[in-house]
Amino acid sequence: MKILFLVPGSGAQHNVVRDVLYGAWCSGKLIGGGTVPPLSILSVATVARAAGLEAGFLDALGEGLSLEETLARGQGYDVVVVLTSSMTFAEDLQVLEQLQGANPHLRAVLFGAQPTFLPEYCLRREVVTALVMREPEYAIRDLLLAWQNSAPWQDIPGVAYRTDQGPVVNPPYPFINNLDELPFPDRSLLPPGVAYYNPLIKKYPYISMLTSRGCPSKCTYCTAPYFMGGRLRMRSAASVVEELLFVAQQGYRTVYFRDETFCAFRKRNLEICEALLSRDVRLRWIANAIPGELDREYLLLMKRAGLSFLKFGVETGNQEILRRPSKKPLDLLRRTNPPLLPIPYALPIRARRCSRR
Repeated sequence: MKILFLVPGSGAQHNVVRDVLYGAWCSGKLIGGGTVPPLSILSVATVARAAGLEAGFLDALGEGLSLEETLARGQGYDVVVVLTSSMTFAEDLQVLEQLQGANPHLRAVLFGAQPTFLPEYCLRREVVTALVMREPEYAIRDLLLAWQNSAPWQDIPGVAYRTDQGPVVNPPYPFINNLDELPFPDRSLLPPGVAYYNPLIKKYPYISMLTSRGCPSKCTYCTAPYFMGGRLRMRSAASVVEELLFVAQQGYRTVYFRDETFCAFRKRNLEICEALLSRDVRLRWIANAIPGELDREYLLLMKRAGLSFLKFGVETGNQEILRRPSKKPLDLLRRTNPPLLPIPYALPIRARRCSRR
């Protein structure tokens, strides 16, 4: 059984960003035309290949392929797996319908935001064989192995499918407790010669990484708490450092951490920074943070270890909106000890060149 992990392109939008589990989180030019390696589906494909499945990978979005080129490259497979969301669902189905038109026996598996939140709606489309909800790696692996071995698959947790009596939505697959057990995403599957661009990056080539799943916040407007069951899990410092050393050896110069809030894991991250400095690993990196997580000592050590840019989610400056509808855990008037860095101090962390580079 041959499986294609497909990142479809788009004929409707100039730029679509669909690298994280939730699917396409940006459609258009809202982030300066940036493109990001498709990390989530790459992780799923890596787990499938580690289980012995014959899996190909096609980033039609990254390669800028037309629909005709995608269809030509997508022939000869028995199963196609696609990460989809509300922004891309209609176009993704058009691609799958075209592929299935050339191969009526093709099975289509979807995962991401749309299947997770609207499984019954997704299953109305005949082209969809099965859905996988929430965390996908092991559920998709088990589903594909069952199909390959002609074994029963209808009771696999996290899977939804259609019957003559209506849709069946199974209970969620158990979350992966130890993230260190996941293999590093096989970045050799990415298309050769494709230079992913991001306006925040100064040193190329760059790659993305994930060191945790979930978020300590429970903001009502965000899908992360539901996707991860309100749980927060992180990889160990040793695992993260090992992957950083590996990507540095592969020639990458910048790492974009795609964690919901990388800086929340202060103790672990201090270990990571000390390890990078002791090994003289010359990688730049970008991460997300919540303002209350930071202090002067923490920021300066991260900068010495390669931090070049921090991203903050600034949804509103109104404390009442933060407290009531959004439930974002940020007090605009809070005084912390040590005090939060004022904006004039924090900006040079990005603006000044690091002396060790």
